[in-house]
Amino acid sequence: KEVIIHVDEKEKCEAQMHPELARILVTNLIKNAIVHNHKNGMVIVSISKDRLEVQNTGSPTPLDTTNIYKRFYKERSSHTSTGLGLAIVKAIADLYGYTINYTFNKKHSFSIAFA
Repeated sequence: KEVIIHVDEKEKCEAQMHPELARILVTNLIKNAIVHNHKNGMVIVSISKDRLEVQNTGSPTPLDTTNIYKRFYKERSSHTSTGLGLAIVKAIADLYGYTINYTFNKKHSFSIAFA
């Protein structure tokens, strides 16, 4: 898709969690941002001490916030998505008491607050 990825590491992120679950959480957020993007789109990853935010271009309309974290939910039928990525991210965040938030302002944005 020739997506441009920009990483903005403001501070070293510190979160107490199992390393494999941390990898899955970050990978799923970034993969989701790429898969649901458009050709020549953009992904912006912002890292601070207690927050990770992944923004992406893509659909010009916001996602359905009542369903996005449900297992097997897909906004549109897609052969490249299982509908599990955000459900897994939410389950990992909930396990550790972290907050996940979705917003839309011309870009889709998922942020995890580790505090």
